[in-house]
Amino acid sequence: MNTLDLILIIPIAIGAVSGFRKGFIIGIISLLALVLGVIGGFYFLNWGVSILINQFGLSGRFLPILAFLLIFVGIIIVVNFIGAVLKKIVHLILLGGLDKIAGALVGAFMWAFLISAFIWVASVFKINFPPNWQEGSFLFDYVKPIAPMVAGMFDGIIPAASDILDGLGDLIDSATK
Repeated sequence: MNTLDLILIIPIAIGAVSGFRKGFIIGIISLLALVLGVIGGFYFLNWGVSILINQFGLSGRFLPILAFLLIFVGIIIVVNFIGAVLKKIVHLILLGGLDKIAGALVGAFMWAFLISAFIWVASVFKINFPPNWQEGSFLFDYVKPIAPMVAGMFDGIIPAASDILDGLGDLIDSATK
């Protein structure tokens, strides 16, 4: 286990503890919010960048990341609000220890997905971890493909993230001129 593994395992462990406390049902709602946030962030990325350029006059290399984050956070807030309303309506049937254990697994997966999404977005913009960090890492090769794999499951519903990002370079180039 190297330094990168420690960097990866700390938030995943925090996610497991948090998931244990929240339970499975709330964990699933949170995971759904996270997945929809990443997919929606990619799906609406060009639209978000266009708004930031045209409505706010912003430009720069990090504009796509800002647009992605704003869309991502907005979707997470909306889905979690809906989840909180559902929780109050259903009064969340208590499943005891099983609910907590399943919640821990969901929490750990959610953080692994979030880390994978960060790695994926960074790599799209040519920001990569140094190769010497990846050497000897046990977790990196398992965590890295999670977000692209989950997004690939939604290919029939929305276009692939790579298709969405195709026109983004031209949009950024026109904004920085």
